[in-house]
Amino acid sequence: MKAVHSTDVAAAQLPHTLFATARTPVYAVEGVDELLDDCQAALESWERGDEASLRAKDVVEREIPRTRAFTSGYDANAVDDFLDRVAAQLAEYERNF
Repeated sequence: MKAVHSTDVAAAQLPHTLFATARTPVYAVEGVDELLDDCQAALESWERGDEASLRAKDVVEREIPRTRAFTSGYDANAVDDFLDRVAAQLAEYERNF
């Protein structure tokens, strides 16, 4: 798997969707953006050689609020896939520290 850097998180273009379905849940934009900011800061710390307080398990376990019906948000499946890659990168840094 390709390494994920803080710049990748900053440049992430996650797909938006309007209608939540059983196959495509929708996460609230604010919740995702907040977590991405935390992930970016953690990756920046590791890239400088400093230990970060945000851990891979924190990313995996974080509850992201879902949108209400007919409210635009991020495609939850795409967000989860991206966050899995970020968590894997954080875990790699943690193992090597």
